[in-house]
Amino acid sequence: MPQPGQLGRLRRRRPGSGLGLNAAHFLCERRVAAVATDTWGMEAKQYETPDVLGPLRIVLLVNAGVLIGEMWDMEQLADDCADDGTYEFFVTAPPLVPSGPPPGALADQGQHCGH
Repeated sequence: MPQPGQLGRLRRRRPGSGLGLNAAHFLCERRVAAVATDTWGMEAKQYETPDVLGPLRIVLLVNAGVLIGEMWDMEQLADDCADDGTYEFFVTAPPLVPSGPPPGALADQGQHCGH
């Protein structure tokens, strides 16, 4: 959950930063299956490779099969995690349908997570 609260800052027109290409090694080494951010784009701008747009996206999604979620409103989830000290949760999100509205994701910290 990189940079919780960034969506709120963007709503107030305060930009943040993103992940660099070196995040691919960190995430893949830990066998991360998916990355979700509350940013408009998860990657830091300017890209680290002048000849490739979105190099981290290519490495994670295309080469490593790591799913990417962007523009997720995670402030309520972050607050809930902080309130009870539990930072494990189940997340489900339907795939994006090109001709429809963006899907809504659901995070559940309840009994389905073994707590």
